[in-house]
Amino acid sequence: EYAQAGDVATIHFTGWLDDQGREGREIYNTRGHRPPVSFVIGTNRVMQGWNEGVIGMQAGGKRLVKVPGHLGYGARGAPGVVPPNARLIFMIELLDLDKRVEQ
Repeated sequence: EYAQAGDVATIHFTGWLDDQGREGREIYNTRGHRPPVSFVIGTNRVMQGWNEGVIGMQAGGKRLVKVPGHLGYGARGAPGVVPPNARLIFMIELLDLDKRVEQ
């Protein structure tokens, strides 16, 4: 089964600032430090780059996702962590996919 809008994705991820197309300074890493993150694909609870980046993935899959500033934290950034309009790179591992049943 492939991830699509409305599904619940549970992921581990590592995030870096984009340094000219390469992984720069690490800004987030859920491995070993934090529990996995779950979100409904297509909602505004996560950055748009994640919503688009996990579409089509399968549970157990990994994907490198490059997120332009406007699909990440935008002009606000994340104070002290992500500068305004920063490009980001994420290694996302889709641990579990819950297919939501339409009511």
